[in-house]
Amino acid sequence: MGIINIFISTVLALIYPGAGQIYNGQAKKGFWFFGIAVTLWFLSETIFIRPWFEWIILLFHMWAVIDAIVVAIGIYRGKRDLSFVRNWKGFVKIAIVIVVPLCLLLAKAALARFVLFNYIEQASEPAEDSAKVQREIMEYLEDKYGQEFEAVGEVEYSPISGYFSLDVRPKENKRVTFAVYKHSYGKMNDTYLTSLWDIQFQDEIKPH
Repeated sequence: MGIINIFISTVLALIYPGAGQIYNGQAKKGFWFFGIAVTLWFLSETIFIRPWFEWIILLFHMWAVIDAIVVAIGIYRGKRDLSFVRNWKGFVKIAIVIVVPLCLLLAKAALARFVLFNYIEQASEPAEDSAKVQREIMEYLEDKYGQEFEAVGEVEYSPISGYFSLDVRPKENKRVTFAVYKHSYGKMNDTYLTSLWDIQFQDEIKPH
């Protein structure tokens, strides 16, 4: 059983700092390791979001593993006045040390998913009313080309690119359908001339 106890202590320490110490009968020391590990994790997620801080966490985890192994070997050889956990209270303490970090990770994942979902939802919603955008597009075209236009379809919004688009055509020349874009920063551009020239070119090359 001695070697098995050393193995169990090592595995528990690898799972989370403090669990191996508690299994070795050092509950107070185990909770100190656990508290420091949770604090370091919290700091790495909030204040010290840097690669070098991850190394500090890794070194601390290695220290916890080595400490658990050394103490477990000492107990096995009879050099430590300690005994491995055998009662349910000890195993409850170990469960707390393992389950609490797992719950924190799950809560972090749930929060990240919630924030991401809200961000995507907000980003997919246009900041302006579609009817207002359509009026602005029509005014832009009439001012630019001095003629009246009509919409072909409805205003569409692209959340990834951040612009509105609308297919329109001149009321006096319904063969020319083109797109108008209104960007998030207010600028508008259209493909009217390109579409018009394309129609004219097709008419010129068409056999009479």
